Amino acid sequence: YLSAWFYVAELEAVLFPVHPTAAGDDDAWCTAAMVADADGTVIHGRDLDHPQDYAPYAKAVTLNLNIINVPHEGVPDYKAAGLAWLAASTVTAEVPGHLSMQTNSRYYPSYETWPTKRGMFDYIQEGRLPVAQTYREMIERRGVIDFDEAVDFTSNHLPLSCPIYFAMVGAGSDFKAAVVSRDEDGLAVYANGTRTEPLYLDKQGDEANDWYLVQTNYDPWEEDSPYDPRRTVAENCIKEHGKTADVASTTDVVMDCVFKDGVSTGNTIYTAIMDPTDSQITTYVRYDITTTNDA
Repeated sequence: YLSAWFYVAELEAVLFPVHPTAAGDDDAWCTAAMVADADGTVIHGRDLDHPQDYAPYAKAVTLNLNIINVPHEGVPDYKAAGLAWLAASTVTAEVPGHLSMQTNSRYYPSYETWPTKRGMFDYIQEGRLPVAQTYREMIERRGVIDFDEAVDFTSNHLPLSCPIYFAMVGAGSDFKAAVVSRDEDGLAVYANGTRTEPLYLDKQGDEANDWYLVQTNYDPWEEDSPYDPRRTVAENCIKEHGKTADVASTTDVVMDCVFKDGVSTGNTIYTAIMDPTDSQITTYVRYDITTTNDA
């Protein structure tokens, strides 16, 4: 039973192949806001969301994790945020001085075939890695802890059983942030069948001014759902603040925008603020948000 929790993303993909908000339901599933200061140091804000049916219980078992004695040579101890029943998984993590990372659920586009239980079990029996174990595989077994290698690994060397988004920030002052949109067998495909490429913070064009990148649960080339405009709300918040001159000011911007109503929702379990350059990760359990089942 407990081992099945490793496949929580895969089980959700079978149960909810399209985003629940397509039908107007209030079930949001995570936000990444990655914002650079004028020198190119990127601060990473992360909201983790789950349905209101168990959001109150998840808040009570949110953990800060210190992963120590990593077996791969050259990999330092690192930090993660997670839920007690998924403690061996890492969907939010930071390798100090190297990389911060998160996963966001990705739903099946209308032009792709939705999964069946049999098909999902076939993938699992092939030995495909659970999404929840991706970063542990990457860091602890492969020794991948730097930005460019992490983007390549999650894009090209990782067969999966369901779609997912990987959002990552690299340490240093080089505007390093990216979103990788994944299908089971590689980078996501457009409706015409061609493969996408990772979306980099410094390769978005003039409209984004090359200094922020926001990802929720919609493909970057698609518009937000009218029922779930989290990405638009976050982007507008960041643009309203404008580019800032230093890390402290940029951290304030990220915190303001990921804590903002309309980005955080009644389903937000925790918010993490990460600065891999300065080896900082802070997790806020969102008791400031009242969910329908809260006492």
